[in-house]
Amino acid sequence: MVAILILIAALTAGACRRDVAPPEPAAQESPAPLPTGIRGPLDPSLVADLKGVPEFFRTVPLTEGKDVDSLAFWAGPEGPPWLLATQKDLSYILILDATTGELLQRVGGAGEGPGTFDRPNGIAVIDDLVLVVEKNAQRIQVLRLPDFESLGTFGEDLLLAPYGVAVDRPGEWYEVFVTDSHDALADKRPDPESFANRVRHYRFRPSKPGLEVELVRSFGETTGDGALYRVESLAIDRPLGRLYIADELRLDVKVYSLEGEFTGLTFGGGRHYYEPEGVVLLSCGPEQKHEGYVIAADQTQPSRFLVYERQGLDYLGGFTGEPAIDITDGIAFAAMDEGPGAGGMFYATHHDVQVVGYRWIDIAEVMGLAADCR
Repeated sequence: MVAILILIAALTAGACRRDVAPPEPAAQESPAPLPTGIRGPLDPSLVADLKGVPEFFRTVPLTEGKDVDSLAFWAGPEGPPWLLATQKDLSYILILDATTGELLQRVGGAGEGPGTFDRPNGIAVIDDLVLVVEKNAQRIQVLRLPDFESLGTFGEDLLLAPYGVAVDRPGEWYEVFVTDSHDALADKRPDPESFANRVRHYRFRPSKPGLEVELVRSFGETTGDGALYRVESLAIDRPLGRLYIADELRLDVKVYSLEGEFTGLTFGGGRHYYEPEGVVLLSCGPEQKHEGYVIAADQTQPSRFLVYERQGLDYLGGFTGEPAIDITDGIAFAAMDEGPGAGGMFYATHHDVQVVGYRWIDIAEVMGLAADCR
């Protein structure tokens, strides 16, 4: 096991820092040619097989800027459930009513101190904690809901350009996976040497006064089907021991183990026409059977949402919104037992300025999928 970094993150953004050298990359081979994505509107023939799903709500434009990016759901103990959205260029977290799309408030704003952000990108919620990835600040900030009390930050000593985040809690510690695509700009072919550090695995737990954090490992294949070119969205499947990582340049989704090893499995190749930006996991039916779906968004015009069977990763078909939405960045799923969103809600961003909500029962009906998902 790689050396473990332990730090205590204080309540301020100036948490203690240590330099940690990334692992030495393996010997390199010439990377495979990149697929050619379709940037503009899709030919109608390419969306003819998609099922249309009626939208449940569409928000008003949420910002005078752009870059509404990633989404996360919080049920909360009181009041309406929340849908949290990162607003990158103005450095806010937007709080929406998860059942109506009404904008309730925005928190944060640009800054370096606790409770402020520097280009927040990825976001994840677990228990009463929200993790916010700050790309420009090169850190993860952990805040306690509903008051957004900052518990501390981590990653400043190692992260270069963090984007996406996924978190779960199999035991005492929270396990966090963060993507770090620092040299994978749209107009630049990334260096395979950097692929070895595409994903950072941390664990943390709240302590007094702040956070106790460990770096578990940095990982990523540098060659072959498992090479991680430009990665942002990812999802944890703890029961199956998998980490699903969407690759925006290879136009597929890689399957890694939770120990950072490529499993040899990929899916979505040849089906995604542009960047597979968002990826979510749905668990359906009896929990012990580990059934459900993986949904990956295709950042096209119109947006396409491709559904794969959870265990075998077989393609089950795709759906799109009616009316259409375009260039979806973030997606999220929320399990709800009552209220307007009973049966679950699926959310997607539209053109970086709006969020659209769909009822899962509507998606399940038109797609012929299981309705009891969480």
